[in-house]
Amino acid sequence: LKAVADKQDKVAEKQAADLKAVAEKQAADLKAVAEKQAADLKAVADKQDKVAEKQAADLKAVAEKQSADLKAVANKVDFVMMTQLVAAVVALAVLCTRLFDGKLSPVANALYTSLPHS
Repeated sequence: LKAVADKQDKVAEKQAADLKAVAEKQAADLKAVAEKQAADLKAVADKQDKVAEKQAADLKAVAEKQSADLKAVANKVDFVMMTQLVAAVVALAVLCTRLFDGKLSPVANALYTSLPHS
């Protein structure tokens, strides 16, 4: 019985050692897989950060261009409005001259005839 018990103890010790070795190998494999996944996720996150930075820079450039375009349009509109205002002042001066003099003076007449009439 003692020999059988000793043999069973040796078998149990061998099985325990085998199980321990298998568990350690599985733990090492899982650790390696986890580290690889973490590195892959970091690489993906870094790439997404670069894409986001590029998109932000592109959007900023577009916004700046649109702002410059709008300023140019506003300046053109201001010029047209000022031109129309000058034309209106000249027309008003011509009308006032006609009202007060009863006729157009040569300068007022030249200005009045140069204006577009609708």
